[in-house]
Parts: sequence; C-alpha cells; structure tokens
Amino acid sequence: MHIVVMAYGPSQLTKRAVNRARKLAGNGQPVFVVPASPVGEEAVAGLAGAQKSTAIGSAGLREVFELLGNEPALLIHDDVVLTMRGAVALERELGRGSRFALPYSNDPQMDHFVGSLPADKAAERSLDQIKVPAESKDATLIRPACIAATASDLTALLTEPLADPYASITSKNHGFVVAGGAVAAHSTQCLHQLVEPGPDDPPLIVASLIVKDEEKMLPDCLASLEAICDRVEICDTGSSDETIAIAQAAGASVIEQEWTNDFGAARNHVLEQCRDATYVLWIDADERLTCADPEQTRRYLATYAGEHPSFNIEITNLESDDSELYRFTAVRLFHGTETEFRGSLHEAVHRLDADAPLDGHRLDQISIDHHGYARSVVADKDKARRNLDIAEAQHELDGDGRSAIHLARSLSYADESPERALELLEEGLAEAVKPVAQAQIKALMADRCLALADNRRAFALAAEALELAPGDNTALGALATATDRLNNYEEFIAVAEAFGDDESGDSVVTIEHNRLVFRDELVAAYANVGRAEEAVATALTLLAEAPDKLTSWPQLIDCLNGHYGGAALELLVPLALQDNVGGFFEPIIKTYPSGIVADFCAAYVAHDGPIVEAARVGLLAAAMSSNDDAFNAMVPAASGLDPFVRVGLADRIAASGRTDLADELRSEPVVLKL
Repeated sequence: MHIVVMAYGPSQLTKRAVNRARKLAGNGQPVFVVPASPVGEEAVAGLAGAQKSTAIGSAGLREVFELLGNEPALLIHDDVVLTMRGAVALERELGRGSRFALPYSNDPQMDHFVGSLPADKAAERSLDQIKVPAESKDATLIRPACIAATASDLTALLTEPLADPYASITSKNHGFVVAGGAVAAHSTQCLHQLVEPGPDDPPLIVASLIVKDEEKMLPDCLASLEAICDRVEICDTGSSDETIAIAQAAGASVIEQEWTNDFGAARNHVLEQCRDATYVLWIDADERLTCADPEQTRRYLATYAGEHPSFNIEITNLESDDSELYRFTAVRLFHGTETEFRGSLHEAVHRLDADAPLDGHRLDQISIDHHGYARSVVADKDKARRNLDIAEAQHELDGDGRSAIHLARSLSYADESPERALELLEEGLAEAVKPVAQAQIKALMADRCLALADNRRAFALAAEALELAPGDNTALGALATATDRLNNYEEFIAVAEAFGDDESGDSVVTIEHNRLVFRDELVAAYANVGRAEEAVATALTLLAEAPDKLTSWPQLIDCLNGHYGGAALELLVPLALQDNVGGFFEPIIKTYPSGIVADFCAAYVAHDGPIVEAARVGLLAAAMSSNDDAFNAMVPAASGLDPFVRVGLADRIAASGRTDLADELRSEPVVLKL
C-alpha cells in the first residue's frame, strides 16, 4: 500500500511522519509527501527520503493519486501516528471490498472516535497495546486525517477538501468503513499551522453591500464587520436619508448607481470595487455577522484560500423579537476574481465560465443573522410587492424553470394566486435535475396545495419530497398539516418512519417550527392508532426539545387510558414533569374526575413538578372530591402560591362546605418571595 503524507508542519513533525511512513511502506516503496498549505510547503523544503508533489493542497494530492492509478494508497496527516498493525488492518478491510477504510481514532464527534489516545512519540510506543473494537462498522461522519482506498477512489473524493484539516465529510453514499483492529492517534497539530495575513498581501476579505435608505439598519451591520473585514465597499441605489453619510463616517467606500429593479446588476457594480480581494463577503444592511474568533478565522482563510474558492455560510432569518423564523446556507464568501452575480431577484454568484451557481463547503466560524424578513420590516418596506414585480419581469424575460420557481415563491410570499404558483412550480420541476432540488419544489407545491385545501395532493407531494430528501423541513410541515386535516394516521406513520428522520436529513432550509409540528403530529398519530409506547417515546423527545409544541396531550391521554387503564397515571406523571409550560393540565382536568385529578396533582407535586399551579388545581380537586389524603399531601406546597391566590382558594373551598380543609390551608405558613 502506497503512503501519501499530507504535510502541515512544522518541519520536525513532518520529518518524523515521513520516517514512520517509510517503515509502513516497506520493500523500498517510495513515500509521497504533499504540502497542505504554504506552511506545509516550508516544512517539506529540503526534506529527504520522499517524493514531493510539485503542487500543494488538493492539486498536489490529485497529482500523486493520478500517478498511482488504481493502486491502494493510505493518505495520512503528518500529525497522525499509525502502527504497522493498524496499516495491516486497513489494508485487510480494503481486501474485503470496502471502498474507504479508516482507523478508530481520537477525533471527537466523528463516527470513528474511540476515546482519548496518547500523542506523538508516546503513541508510537503504546498504540499497539490499546484495545479497540475488533469489529468493523459503517461511518457517515468522518475526518479524513487517515484514510485508505485505491488512489482512483481517493481522486474521486477530492470533491471534498481533503487538504483542509478542519474539514469533516458527511456522506451516506461514499462507503466509509471503520476497520476493526485499526487505531490511529491524531495530535491535531495540523489545526494550528496557519499563516498570518501580511500587510503587503492583497486584502483578505472585502465586504460588499448594496443599500438604499438604510440609516436605521446600516450602523449595526458595519459594526459587525469591523473585526474581520479589511474594508467595506457599498453601492447606494438612491438613498434619501443619511445612509451615505453613515457609511462614509464608518470608513466605507461608497459608489452611487441608479436602481434598475435588478439586484444582480447592482451587486455587480460594487463587486467591481472588490476585485483585489482574496475573498468577497456579500452581506446586506439588515444583516449582522457573527464570528467568535475573527483573528483565527482570518488566518484559516489565508492559509486555505487555495482549497476553497467559495464558502457557504449559515443565515438565520429572525422576527422582530429575535425569535428564529428559519435557517439556510448560501454562498456568501467567494474569490473576488472571475465571478459575477446573475439574477435580478434571489441573485447568485457564478464563475464567469459556468452555468451553475457557485457552491461551497460550510464555514462554521461565521454566521449571519438577517432581520429583513421580520413582519414589521416587510410591511414597512413593502418587500412582498417589490419582489413580486421583479420576479414577474425576470420570468417574462427568461421564461425558464429557475425564474418560474422564483416567481412562484414571490407569489407565495405575497400570499397571492396559489393556483398560478402551482403551475409555475410544475414548470420548475420539469427542469430540476438534482433530487434535493426536486424535493424542495415538491415541498413548495405541497404548501400551495394546502392553501387550496387540496389536502390529499398536498400529502402525496410532501411524501414524494421526503422520499427524495428525507427530513426536508418544508415537506415535514406540509405532511403534518395535511395529516391533521385528513386524519390518515397509518399512512402518515408509514411515511414518517421511512423518510421523516429530521435529525440526519437533507433539508435545504431548517424550519424548527415545521420540524416540531411534525413531531407533535407523530405523537398524535401514534396515539390515535393505539401505539402507546411509540407515542410516549416521541412525546418525551419533543418535550425535551420544545415542551410548548406538544399540543397532542388529549390524544396521548386517551391512548394511555385505553392501553393501560388505571395505570395510565403512572406514565402521565413522568411525562408531565418534562412539560414546564403546563400543557397537560387542561386535558387532564377535562378527562378525569376530580378525585383522580387530585391524585395526579399530588404525585406531580411530590416529584417537585415545575408548575406551581398544580398545587392550586390539585387542592381544589381534592376538596371537591373529598380526597383528603391527596389534600393533606399537597398542603405544604400551598406555601409557594401567591398569598392572594391562596386566600381565594381557601375561601372557595370553605364555600363548598369543607371549612376544615380551608382552615388547614390558611394555617400553612406563607413563604414570601423577595
């Protein structure tokens, strides 16, 4: 098996790695070294005993892999220790037919993580004594710091940034296998070998904005860019307020351009001012950038700019109260040369020589909060009408599937003509190629069918979308809403169990509300068909995440009563203890007679349930049903009630004829809350 060392440096570390690799290769086989970055390039200068690639990073890997053809090869970072025993186990796994073999390692959060391991020289001495699982297992989340495959398969894997030590790979289709008996210790020194952007280097990051009348929003946006951007370039499209003055006072450069109802054209005007940048960051005035460590992020970008021509960044759309509407990723950071924006609405960055928009790996160090789709902002700026007008003009001009989809989305956003939106989405679907894109369109179609009360078609489309992209959040929401209207619980459960895995799905847009509504509908569905254990398990999952979203308490209670009879309360109390908003109270009061309500509340209070109201409800129910044991058990909890509530409760109990219980309640000491 050929050994390819990815060199990050420093030089002594790389030299030791090459010496280890020569022992693994054996039989006089050459060891190949590829510098991962400019730092790695310095580390391999003057290095003997290995064949060095002429290029760095992924280009250097491609050069070596193509030289090796279909021979088996091991790609290993210079800060990873793998013994001969581990190398043999990896080669054995390849011989069994696995496409990619990885060792167990100490890379946290990866599927091949096995725990902490010794590093460097200590690992060389003791790694063979460490017990690891003898069984192989499939993996979907890996860090390719040590990976074996044929060189041709490794070449195919170069669609991933193999030279970037921060990158992980998530895939259900690559065929990653963790080889039983193989273990490698990764010291992660590769993460710290970064270059410093120099004063004579081109600007690393230049922010690019188009603005109009943004005096309220712009200051906070510019403040969020200060620590990470070298400069800010702005195109003003006709402001009549203080926007230009605010931008210039903050040090931004401003050009002015007449607005032509074309976002792409406006962005291209300001992009011309950014061509000297390594990366262009495009952002809007109503957005705020967050970066926990700007200095480290800049060093990372400077080091691996050659690996990443563009990055996706997570964008969260927020309501006026900063609550989340939905999240998605989009290319917002890209190389400043040979690129342009296309599209008058929902514009996207393209390479000049490419038809498809740029894509990129996700840059987790940066995120963006978008305040522009808060309802108050949308109403104030009439964004729905503006977008609809632009989308109409673009579709009339282009007449293609992409413009049809944008127009359909604009119609939906404006809550207009769901029939026409459906027709346009069907046009877009006819041209869609990728399954994820087809799923997104079908999910949008399902939403428009719901607007037309065509619930059966909405359900079918949502199910088709989930089959194409399991966990798609838009489809999950549509499926749940359609089921709530159709009551087709068995059918819903079948789709949910097959394709509704929203934890590991392929959702283009993350809509927490839809995901949680889906969970709630699944609780109701399980309950309605009598699958009590599944209903309870799903309810507990939802309660742990968002107690206020569990609205299916009535169905759950009916199911438990039917399945467990009098023992249902034993299950309801643990469930209620997880509900810190008290959604269980009303359905329990409506379902059970007062005596059982009293017993339930007494058990809830005894377990220190978080809802203080349980004591008031339980005490009243106990008095009404003469359940004195439950009443006496809850009297101490009455000390936590508001004094006025407690007095009113005692008066009400006395009026029912139970003056003895009322006196007992009044005699309980009051706990004053300061």
